[in-house]
Amino acid sequence: MIQLLRKPLAAILMALFLPWCFAPAFAGINKTEQALLSPPDQYLRRVVIEVHDPSGKPVKGIKAEVSSILGRLLVEESEFISDPHGQIRFQIQPVIEEPMAGHMVQDRFLFYRSAFKYRLTKPDFISQQGEIKDVQEFAAFQDLLYRVLDREPTQEPLIVPVTLYAYQGYLSSAQNAFAWSKSDHQRFKDLVDTLKKNGQKHDFTLPLASIAFPSGPEAVFKLRLIFDPHFDPTEMGLLSAGVVLFRGPFLTALSALKSYLTPADRIKTIRIAILAHFQSRSDPRARSIAQVFVFRLPMTHVPLILNKGNTPPFPLESLEIKVNGQTLNLSQELNRVARERSSGNPS
Repeated sequence: MIQLLRKPLAAILMALFLPWCFAPAFAGINKTEQALLSPPDQYLRRVVIEVHDPSGKPVKGIKAEVSSILGRLLVEESEFISDPHGQIRFQIQPVIEEPMAGHMVQDRFLFYRSAFKYRLTKPDFISQQGEIKDVQEFAAFQDLLYRVLDREPTQEPLIVPVTLYAYQGYLSSAQNAFAWSKSDHQRFKDLVDTLKKNGQKHDFTLPLASIAFPSGPEAVFKLRLIFDPHFDPTEMGLLSAGVVLFRGPFLTALSALKSYLTPADRIKTIRIAILAHFQSRSDPRARSIAQVFVFRLPMTHVPLILNKGNTPPFPLESLEIKVNGQTLNLSQELNRVARERSSGNPS
């Protein structure tokens, strides 16, 4: 009988004495309980735009135009100049939002939102612009168990890294645009701007050191481009890919060259090399294979190719296209695609 009463008796004693034993500890917590974490009286978001060239070297003397989209820019003027470290510093007073305002909760949450636009310029450099959005959070919990989740907006500055490219960087390493006349230099800058702008519309990129003006008796103007989308080799072979590259980046670049090159450049031949990648979409582990399509034609035949670009039939004997030494008969493939389109069965 005594054995049967031991366990219930022990439970009763524990219930009576445990609160009494730990009462001082709980009382201490209640007495020393801290108030809710308070948000900062005034929070300013510090911003640092760091400007570098492609090699990572800071670029000083960059003019920056900054305008606020959300929040208040705490400067008298909206123009800045980068320092010797390539840095541009300013502050924004964010817009504060309190999503739980009006709700019956003791916890407190705040959002500090800011956004701005910038434009960076410097002579002989390609201008760069962008838009930055930033959100910082404040949270204060009433329950002691959740105090570890309290957080305040960071005091670290918002770092915006920007790479600024010089026009000179798009010339082959053996050439120097700054040795040209002022008019030729401006013409080269206009050509780079046009190729980069058209590349955004037609899915190609102009890489650095990609333009080479004639320097020998062959008088060959050379241009390199990178086609951004990948071809699926199960859907498209070299000929079909050649048609896409001919109608897209090749004709687009050729049109720009016709507008900016002059007889004074003494160019006999134009050579445009387009790097394209082939990768299976159905197998993400498949290795991407790079192929370089080389388009070559006499300068005197540029108007003919541009006028014939989208009109069959295509006698393109003057245009040579090679991939890994293999010559592609693009005329035959272009005519085949044109026949299929005219019959209502596009390939």
